[in-house]
Amino acid sequence: MDTQREPRRGRPLDPAVDRAVLSATLELLGEHGYEGLRVADVAARAGAGLGSLYRRWPTKRALVLAAFRSLTPEAAADPGANPRSELLGALTEISSALVGPEARVLMSLLAGPDRELADALRTVKLEPQLARLRTALQAMLGDVPDLESRVLLGPALITFHTLVLGHTISDHELRQEILPHILRPG
Repeated sequence: MDTQREPRRGRPLDPAVDRAVLSATLELLGEHGYEGLRVADVAARAGAGLGSLYRRWPTKRALVLAAFRSLTPEAAADPGANPRSELLGALTEISSALVGPEARVLMSLLAGPDRELADALRTVKLEPQLARLRTALQAMLGDVPDLESRVLLGPALITFHTLVLGHTISDHELRQEILPHILRPG
């Protein structure tokens, strides 16, 4: 699915080119959607050579995945962190991913006809946050039988509020409305 870059000989890759290309990818996705996205247009907008893009990302799918991965740094669970803080951090990142110009594109790709791309996006964007939620909840609640349901409940409530009701969840609402549902006694 996602091709990791292998070290290459020769001149090192310029991180500024990566940033410009990934930003251009997200802009063009927002303007034209995945089907209308052309790698040549990304190269032109980023001011990069087409060959340079294909050396970095051999397929359009790999480029799109890298662009979405660039939106949020990977947030691994900190074993020494407060589980409640980790839980709130993961929920906040999920809420943030549902607002802004990239959110509409992300949602359309997740619901779109390209199942392989949707699965890869879930792996890149959703699975790390669910793992973080799972770790924090397990630290707080132990091995409760409905742990997986609780892991999914927070993102489900956030998604419903944001996408269906058109209301962005505030930090206060996360603490006062979402967390009590997830942490309720068995």
